[in-house]
Amino acid sequence: MAPRIAAPPAPPEKQEKPGCTAPTPTYPASARVMHEQGIAVLALTLAPGGRIQSSSIARSSGYDDLDDAALSIAGHLSCQNTGSEPAQLSLPVNFRLHR
Repeated sequence: MAPRIAAPPAPPEKQEKPGCTAPTPTYPASARVMHEQGIAVLALTLAPGGRIQSSSIARSSGYDDLDDAALSIAGHLSCQNTGSEPAQLSLPVNFRLHR
């Protein structure tokens, strides 16, 4: 009887790093008039598959209207999480006035 040779284990499924693509946020008119600029950082929790479970401001831009505008894009993000567990992600949202 010939010895049995075990097949090599199957390679693990490739997991991509969790991430999101964001649309350009709408610059609040009040912030534009007041020449407010800054970076708000969103804290996101992504479910497996990429659905956003929660979003909050991890670091304020220093202006409430910019922070609110950053939070409003959370519903318009396209995210991925190919893992089997929820993933934490920080997403900076940059508000800069260009002249």
